[in-house]
Amino acid sequence: MNTNITTPPLALRSIALLTLAFTLSTGHTAAVAQESPLVRNSKLEMDRMSNVQEWRLELKKTKATDPPNETFGIRQGLASALANAGDQDRAIAEFDAYIHLRNKQDELKGQRSSSAAPTPDDLAQLDAANVQDALSTIVEQARSRRIVILNEAHHVPMHRAFAMRLARELRKLGFDYLACETFRIDATDMLQAGHVETLTGYYSTEPAYVKFLIDAKASGWKFVSYEPRDDADQTLNTADWRETRMASNLVDRVFKLNPSAKLFVYVGYGHAQKLPASKGDADGSKMAAQLKRLTGHDPLSIDQTTWYGQRRNERDPKLYEHILRKIPAETAQPVILMGQDGRSLLLDEKAAMYDLQIVYPNLQGLRSYGRPRWMSSIGQYQPLPIPSQYAAIKGQQLLYVFRATDPINAMPVDVVPLYAGKPLPHAMVPAGTKGDYRFLVEK
Repeated sequence: MNTNITTPPLALRSIALLTLAFTLSTGHTAAVAQESPLVRNSKLEMDRMSNVQEWRLELKKTKATDPPNETFGIRQGLASALANAGDQDRAIAEFDAYIHLRNKQDELKGQRSSSAAPTPDDLAQLDAANVQDALSTIVEQARSRRIVILNEAHHVPMHRAFAMRLARELRKLGFDYLACETFRIDATDMLQAGHVETLTGYYSTEPAYVKFLIDAKASGWKFVSYEPRDDADQTLNTADWRETRMASNLVDRVFKLNPSAKLFVYVGYGHAQKLPASKGDADGSKMAAQLKRLTGHDPLSIDQTTWYGQRRNERDPKLYEHILRKIPAETAQPVILMGQDGRSLLLDEKAAMYDLQIVYPNLQGLRSYGRPRWMSSIGQYQPLPIPSQYAAIKGQQLLYVFRATDPINAMPVDVVPLYAGKPLPHAMVPAGTKGDYRFLVEK
């Protein structure tokens, strides 16, 4: 997906900054609150409730008769804004509504089969499949690869938590370059000061992405930007040109500089597809296929955008329900289903374009410490109590959590929705960290 999403016009607003010194140590948390002067922050940084509302206004301007593809940018922008505001469940619901509508319209046009029920062959494959831990399976297969490509849905922070976990393990295998779709065009200075900021990239303003990149920086990854400039060769089809240029940028910025490099690429959606195979520039193949052709290295390509509890059509929930029967009830980590032939079981219409397909347990609506359960299980974040003075008196407010040592332009490591009349949840911060945090409230 294109990282250059256009946001609605930005207005600056003042927000009172309350600084709390939170000393994290084993078994003890102390807090002291004090007022700080008003500061002005751009909406993308600390005006996220307002950002959600502006996307909703943009959506209202569209017509019910507008083709779904023409409203895609707005729908994706709204879903990403909700995720940035700490509301993954609603982000998924909003985006699924769009996908469901698009698929329904395609069915009416005869461009897509409804496939409302899983086929007997689907169910037979599932019944015979073996359940394996996703992280250990990927790591084992990555040992013999030079390139690993993992995709994400841009509105699902849980995917970024898994990417963080995978990056840690790949680093131990000698992978040294981390290329992320979020990085701004031609950037070479990502996280040089140790924190994520607005200029790092659009998607990385979201807290799970912030934690992912901070963790990767601490692990010694070399960051690579690969998004092409818009002023490149426009004689090519725009989408096909982009896939080719992304791959060629990775070749130029990684393998030409270091032929022995090992590369982890974190992309959106279909950029990780290896089929159809690439036979030349801008031939309709995706970035992963282009990269395979240009480097001669066969990437390990992993999809995590299909099975995590979303609803794209009538078939998915029925098949996902059957899949979940294979996963032990106590499992809180993503898995991969392996067929009798020792290969990943691929049950989606586009799944054959990847090597592996991740299945998440259904964590939708489940909470730990008042927050989505994936944060403590998959993300392995640790809870930080929120003092009672931050409880919402009326309606909703957002609580932004920052490392105390970060400058004012740093992105928050957590954004917590707070609702009047509901118990205070916990903030969730990177596990194993010690030090101070400061809070900021958007009312």
